[in-house]
Amino acid sequence: MRTPLSPTDILEKLPHRHENIIVDEVTCVQDGDVSKAELYVTLSSDNPARALFLRTLPSGEQVAITPIFMEILALASVSCTPKTADQLLIYAGIAMFKKVHDLKAGGKAFGVVTRKRGRGVFINCEAQLYTPDNQLVCTSDLTAALVDAAAIAAADPDAPKRLMAIPEQTCEIPIDKAKYGKDLRMVVADTITHLAEDMIVTAYRYPEDHPCVRGHFPGNPIMMGVMQWMAIEDALQAYVWQYCSGADRPQTITAEGVLVRSDGAIVAEIKGYKAGLSGVSTAVYAELLETKKVIFREPLRPGETVFAILTSIETL
Repeated sequence: MRTPLSPTDILEKLPHRHENIIVDEVTCVQDGDVSKAELYVTLSSDNPARALFLRTLPSGEQVAITPIFMEILALASVSCTPKTADQLLIYAGIAMFKKVHDLKAGGKAFGVVTRKRGRGVFINCEAQLYTPDNQLVCTSDLTAALVDAAAIAAADPDAPKRLMAIPEQTCEIPIDKAKYGKDLRMVVADTITHLAEDMIVTAYRYPEDHPCVRGHFPGNPIMMGVMQWMAIEDALQAYVWQYCSGADRPQTITAEGVLVRSDGAIVAEIKGYKAGLSGVSTAVYAELLETKKVIFREPLRPGETVFAILTSIETL
């Protein structure tokens, strides 16, 4: 059975609003025991809300910011997940992400999310995104939890958390956000606070007026998980500009990442991060290729500061 959702249906089903809704068409598919969500989306610089999720390559071509691939796929999955009006589907993790192609601005991209067997409140899915001419953009697994919205709002701030010491500040180097080629508000790094040949730490304060605040989640704003993942991407890019510019630059770079709130609570863990390096001279860019696992642990709220701690950085 195929159940197409109109834009109005999608708005009713999603807790996200405003800029965060980056799907155009969703169809819920039930074929025996197989449940799928199929989607179409067009990202265009002509749409100010969609342009927020684009970046401009050194060639001048506009493409989707890579972590946003998974937000697109997750939104389709949420649209087709049965739940009550008082429930939210919160994404707890991303696994075995692999990028194959850029998703260029313009044109109608296609995606599919297939639900696998879950456990308890957790829902597991596998997802693929395709270009308008049917080339694979990325593939990944997703894990989500179906929870009561009231439980999130009433969460005990003093409950035990995983903690990590933030490395001592050894520098304060401002991040030149204009170099990233995307909307300055989507650069999830303000300053470099620690720098070594195998490590970098960046600090970022999530603004109260960030354009994604009003849609994720309405009345209980927290930073989007893909923006947490993006913080690792932006920190690694800052590292590349410090250490990997020049004619003898490496081809790839790998790292392990942790996001830590200023109170020491671990917000997210990013394992097996790999990027390819492209460009010439000082214009070297780190392109996300793979991530083995992203685990979302604690919320980050508007006004709070988070530190992206990248360790075990290696170049190949």
